[in-house]
Amino acid sequence: EWLAASGDGFHVGVSPMDAPLMAIGDIVRGTWPRSFGKRPAHLFSYVMNNYTPEGYKAAQGGEFRFRTAVWSGREEDTVAWHRLGKEYQTPLEVNEIMRNDKLGTGNGRLPAEPSSLLRVSSPNVSLVTWKIAEDDASELVLRFVEVAGKTEKFRCEFPFHTVLSVGRCNALERLQTSLSPEGNGFATEARPFEIITLRLRLGE
Repeated sequence: EWLAASGDGFHVGVSPMDAPLMAIGDIVRGTWPRSFGKRPAHLFSYVMNNYTPEGYKAAQGGEFRFRTAVWSGREEDTVAWHRLGKEYQTPLEVNEIMRNDKLGTGNGRLPAEPSSLLRVSSPNVSLVTWKIAEDDASELVLRFVEVAGKTEKFRCEFPFHTVLSVGRCNALERLQTSLSPEGNGFATEARPFEIITLRLRLGE
């Protein structure tokens, strides 16, 4: 989502919207160093791949557009940079849901006032995945990442549902530790920059 270079009390961040693979310190030259060494803090967007054995030409012609957002400042703020990167790479989308698009035949309505289907109490914890479990369509998988670099306790709430069960999983969605749901939500803790996978079942 973003990458930043810092020095002398100044920070420059980039979010490569169309070519998210980055090279740090030098362009990719087909060698794979084990350490960063004394390379400069240069950030390169890796837009083309010519180092594969399939026989691609070293030069590629045509017109291509690769957008990159750039920002700078004197304060290090990984939370704001994470939000900027998310906004640049996944802009707000507007879509009209017709009756034929809906699942089921219910006539339920969402409230007219502004609301949310999911709320996370801490700005330092970001929801990066919300999906159906791979082995059970009646359960959901949520994936969070802590973006401020510090231990953070947070609460997650579903305003329109009760949480029947919830637990922490590994990346393969296998349950490891059960948590205690509290009405329409649950609480847990994230360590610095930790990625958390949760599996849960919601009430109707």
